[in-house]
Amino acid sequence: MKRMFKYITGIVLILLILYGIIFDLKKIKNSVDKNSVSYNGWLKVKDNNILNHNNDTFQLIGLSTHGIQWFNELYTYDNMKKIKEEYNINTYRVSLYIDSKSNGYSVNGELYSKLINIVENAIKLDMYVIIDWHIMNENPNNYIELSKDFFENISKKYKNTPNIIYEICNEASLDISWNELRDYSEQIIKIIRNNSKKSIILVGTPKLSKSIKDVVNNQLDYENIMYTLHYYAGSDDEVLNELKKYENYKLPIFISECGITNSTGDGKIYEEKFRLWINYLNKNNISWVFWSFSDKDESSSIVDKNFNLTKTGSILKDIIIP
Repeated sequence: MKRMFKYITGIVLILLILYGIIFDLKKIKNSVDKNSVSYNGWLKVKDNNILNHNNDTFQLIGLSTHGIQWFNELYTYDNMKKIKEEYNINTYRVSLYIDSKSNGYSVNGELYSKLINIVENAIKLDMYVIIDWHIMNENPNNYIELSKDFFENISKKYKNTPNIIYEICNEASLDISWNELRDYSEQIIKIIRNNSKKSIILVGTPKLSKSIKDVVNNQLDYENIMYTLHYYAGSDDEVLNELKKYENYKLPIFISECGITNSTGDGKIYEEKFRLWINYLNKNNISWVFWSFSDKDESSSIVDKNFNLTKTGSILKDIIIP
């Protein structure tokens, strides 16, 4: 009888231990950040959706830096961590300006190491990071050799890193046709794909990345490609109208830059129009990045010089975390 009692007691203890282990595993599973790269892994594009490595639909939501030649000291690990946690975002976009007037990369090679430092911060924070070749109202072919060299180096460096997304042209000038932009994009995509087979590549569209009408029937023949649109609530009603017009084409769209002001980044705040825009994006699982994570004295900045949230920063936080 005593032996039987010990036997039953032993079984009960084993069951209790197993229950505790299972309970702890459930707690660990529930505590996993489903916004993180660790959870979602390599992303891929199917039709007009982003899927994670489990083939679940996934939406990227994040913030874009301003020019890192001007605001580099703002993008420390601690500041990026604080903003990530405050907004619960999963993506940073790092804007590498190219032109000489902005003291960009074409004349300022030191920006490469600054870019890498911010990218590494994002990787440590378990976030996705868009490397933005920030062409500003110019022909990207003006910098074609520099672009080839840059994307060769950066895609080789991060070829095994699932965090990285490449944006190969921010805003080509108004006079550049889709055929010209398509030809440029093919040259750069081939270089990236030679090193990084799986990373998502974001391709700029005509008219400062505000028009897809020439893209829908003449897409690039590569996997994991998305086409960018930029929208500012105070000046770009036609962008939302065009997006709605072509939504049945299943074109993979990524809003790599959007804002609550007009396209200058300053002036009046158009909160109601911006909320309607974001509601549409979220409803249709379209990924978007807000301009800008900056303390510049302009309406689009989310923080001030003391790193407190601005009016725009508070509105954006309420939109992301209602």
